[in-house]
Amino acid sequence: MSARRGSTALIALNGVILGGIAVVVLGLVYVLLVMPALNRPEEAPPVLPAVEAYLDAVAGGDAAGALAMTELDKAAFHVTSTVLLDDEVLQAAQERISDAQVEDVEVSGSGGSSARTTVVYTLAGEQHETELRWDYDEDAEEWRVLNGLVGTLSADGLGGDVVPVEVSGVTPEPGEVCFEECQPMTSYALFVGVYPVSADLSGFEVHPDNTTPAQLVVTVTPELPTSLSYLAVPEGKPWPVVNGNPTDPSP
Repeated sequence: MSARRGSTALIALNGVILGGIAVVVLGLVYVLLVMPALNRPEEAPPVLPAVEAYLDAVAGGDAAGALAMTELDKAAFHVTSTVLLDDEVLQAAQERISDAQVEDVEVSGSGGSSARTTVVYTLAGEQHETELRWDYDEDAEEWRVLNGLVGTLSADGLGGDVVPVEVSGVTPEPGEVCFEECQPMTSYALFVGVYPVSADLSGFEVHPDNTTPAQLVVTVTPELPTSLSYLAVPEGKPWPVVNGNPTDPSP
């Protein structure tokens, strides 16, 4: 082989090697830089406007608007009726939240898609503080609050029998519009507020020692379930034995 031909072959070989190196480098650049950029989720918009809109909806009696921004947790609201989460009930509340403010915002998750916000508001003459958890729905391009400013109300007799109630002038059916599934012992979800409640004890025998009035005003908050307990049993039903003690008031 001549020297000239050998030099040409060497140059060609070097070109192949350099070309291969270039391909490898470009591949590494694509894997390390381009692909992560393509797969990186878009940054979620700020959550603060959504929080303020949600607080305005609850304060203004817009239950439909607030509910559209809410995702109820299955564990927290299992067998809970959601029939009272509507405009009629919230607007007829004796008092709704006021002076609501966002105190703190903490964003986390991929692309800032999760958030915790601390809100304060006034209700029944007291200032309340609640932490709200938020997730960003990429498909709907909206922030959703998990559970939100929603509490529960229940009313039962001595043996656990459901006592019918009227809330803000609305009488719900115990098994109507339940979250997940309905049970005989039903609690009702309500937006935070102060509500006039009337228990219908017409079909019950009321114990002389009962101290829970049939007509009362309750304050509903997310922190503590509101439970009304009556010393009463449905008419014709025997009085139960509670903790080994008979409850029958008859001599």
